[in-house]
Amino acid sequence: MRQRNEYTTTTNYALDWGSDSGTISRVTDGSREDAMASAHDVVERMRREGAASNIRSVRVRHWGDWDRPLYHASYYDSGQQLTDVEVYAARVHDWHVTTDVLNAHYARTNAQLRAGYGPWSNDWGTKPVECPACSAVLTD
Repeated sequence: MRQRNEYTTTTNYALDWGSDSGTISRVTDGSREDAMASAHDVVERMRREGAASNIRSVRVRHWGDWDRPLYHASYYDSGQQLTDVEVYAARVHDWHVTTDVLNAHYARTNAQLRAGYGPWSNDWGTKPVECPACSAVLTD
């Protein structure tokens, strides 16, 4: 049973983008201070690594209020100091890679199912035909 003073730091990583790729890490830190310190350390690493970072987001949440993070930092925040080209490459990659990994699994297991890419946001730029980060050809 969770305790009322329990806080969790959640770090989301990009698939196929450097080390630790494809993992989601949740660390239960106990106190708010410990959770915030843990998040600060992860964000510091993400900012230091810049565009090469595979960390996509860090959140601190209280066990009883999961929908409203106490703290949130993202790879796409201005604090990451990415160029427009780096942001576009990461957004394209993050958009397609989960579907590609899932479809590769389906193909290996001879499943009849295939997943399609999610909607592309026009706010991200022109819809790509090739991933600028990994050169994957993107078909609908």
